[in-house]
Amino acid sequence: MKKIIYIILAVVIIVGITITAIMGLNVDVIYKTHEEVRVHIGKETNIKEIEAIAKEVFENKKIVVSNIEEFNDLFLIKVESCSEEEIENLKQKVAEKYEIEDKETIITKNQIPNLRLRDLIKPYIMPEYYMPLLVSTALILVFMAVRFKNLGSIKVCIQTVLMIGIAELLLFSIIAITRYPVNRYVIPAGLVVYTGTIIITNMQFMKNLEAQKALENKKEE
Repeated sequence: MKKIIYIILAVVIIVGITITAIMGLNVDVIYKTHEEVRVHIGKETNIKEIEAIAKEVFENKKIVVSNIEEFNDLFLIKVESCSEEEIENLKQKVAEKYEIEDKETIITKNQIPNLRLRDLIKPYIMPEYYMPLLVSTALILVFMAVRFKNLGSIKVCIQTVLMIGIAELLLFSIIAITRYPVNRYVIPAGLVVYTGTIIITNMQFMKNLEAQKALENKKEE
């Protein structure tokens, strides 16, 4: 059974790496080349209303709507692409809903180039981010090596590092295969997988240690 699981995991990782190499990862709209449309209402407005208008105008296109200022009168719509006709339609609908006479001042549009994935992870590879993680990992490995020394300290450390690496590869392979858009949640998800892997690995070593002690006690009897 374990061999079958290992084979499945290996296949998923290989397929994920292959898809990434051929097609790349699917990135969220805010990281692709996209249009940023600023909507200036001039008075406090519910963002849900702007979002509803944007969905009506841009139909099936993926959009992200956010506030720009605390007064809730200026909004930013991020959309993969938009035509002049769609912009004019957006102006018309916003002007009608909020009774704005000069509709030409409502909308401004800018094209934003794609964000490179290395720029996405750059904040996490700065010393102030990765050093605490490295130090924590080193301390955890030392702790596990001492706690499970009867299982072999070096073996425990190597297995733990391998399990973390495999778990992270599996996560990103699944992301690549399912074409889940890479967004700001992916790095935190990786950290969750990292933590979960350490906990599960620790629990497995505990079971192995208990089994070893039980076997030794049985031999003594």
